[in-house]
Amino acid sequence: MKSNIQNLDGILDQSLKIAARVIAIVAFPALIIVGYRNIFLDFVPYHQLFLTICYGLFVFLGFGKIKSNQIRFYSLVSIFFALFIAAGLRNSSIIFVDVFLILACGLMAFKFTGLTVVISGIFATSLLLFLVPETFLPNGEIYSSIIGVHLSCLTLSFVLIFAIRNVVCLLYTSPSPRDATLSRMPSSA
Repeated sequence: MKSNIQNLDGILDQSLKIAARVIAIVAFPALIIVGYRNIFLDFVPYHQLFLTICYGLFVFLGFGKIKSNQIRFYSLVSIFFALFIAAGLRNSSIIFVDVFLILACGLMAFKFTGLTVVISGIFATSLLLFLVPETFLPNGEIYSSIIGVHLSCLTLSFVLIFAIRNVVCLLYTSPSPRDATLSRMPSSA
């Protein structure tokens, strides 16, 4: 059985293409519902235009013919960071939109060092906190407890992302135990 997989970048690109297709298909009903809310109820057509452009990019990245692995990767990371900022501004909250930050940083973990990923996440979070005050958290002592739990969950997410990346890289670079020419066990000659 011959495999069409050439390298880890090829595996990542194929996975991102499939993920973009799934997002494009699953997000279509949500785009229609949010479109009604944004245009007819809340009167924010620019936000809807931004979401429609993001949706179109998911469709293009999932179904379009893209020759470069890098274009799909960096485009998806950029879209998730942009969705994190735009949805945070729209909802006046970081609590409800951090999934986009986790997705962007999770993708970055495949190609960047941990320090770069953490700095990017801190920068995006700081930018959003600078642009809009959090409106879904109560004042007082409970505020610090909620923030502490939330930061713990984000930290756990980043640890899991890096663990998954390391396992994938280890599995990809380890020789198959069935291949006698690449076996790690010494031969008994």
